[in-house]
Amino acid sequence: MASWNIKQARPGDAAAMMAIIAACRDDMAARGIKQWHNEYPNLQVVQQDVAAQTLYILHDPAGLVVGGAVLDKHQAEAYRTIPWTGGFDQHVLCVHRLAISPPHQRQGLARQLMAFAEDLARQRACSAIRLDTSSANPASLAMYQNLGYQPRGSVHFPPRQQPFICLEKLLK
Repeated sequence: MASWNIKQARPGDAAAMMAIIAACRDDMAARGIKQWHNEYPNLQVVQQDVAAQTLYILHDPAGLVVGGAVLDKHQAEAYRTIPWTGGFDQHVLCVHRLAISPPHQRQGLARQLMAFAEDLARQRACSAIRLDTSSANPASLAMYQNLGYQPRGSVHFPPRQQPFICLEKLLK
């Protein structure tokens, strides 16, 4: 049986990842979730992720890009207000812009990306993984909590009105 692969993105992967992000944005908007908007994330942001070597993409067995996530150490400035275990300045891995193509959702692929993120964080001797998700996205919030991520507080990212729930998982 062929396997799904997660690899660091190459420059040629940016357009495919942006198409997935756009499809996810449209899918979420159709369900009343305004997690992303037309200006963010955009192709320039995705290209910067590729250039920084922080975008990891998920390929199906045929080599098609079906999802990805940014894995880096960057914590949004708004995260300083969150009562993180061990404080803001810990050595952590952050997950940003996780997206799975809508036709491939609900197949465990986001969980596979998160398992990869946790392995990478352990390899980098990080004490925890941190991320945020829209409070209007109950499926995403439930998935992270089912994976052991604990809500630590919420932040706002204008122009969006809803708060974003910040979650953390301590690594052993």
